[in-house]
Amino acid sequence: MGRRLKANNGKDEKRTNSDVVVRNANRPRDKWTADAAIDLLRQGYTAEHVATVTGFSERWLLAQPVPREPYLSRLQRRAR
Repeated sequence: MGRRLKANNGKDEKRTNSDVVVRNANRPRDKWTADAAIDLLRQGYTAEHVATVTGFSERWLLAQPVPREPYLSRLQRRAR
């Protein structure tokens, strides 16, 4: 037969306040901003590559809304 556990509801346990630990998944390299990393995504680089270059988390980069510019060929860009 399985063992029954007594519901504690935190009454018997004394808890003390402790310092807040802030965890950050993004550790960008020097001189890289979030806007610059998102701009690389906008230019068509993969999130994996941008994460390697900039130091931002790949999961964070994938979660960013990146408006895609319409594809322009080199000839169309020269005509501008």
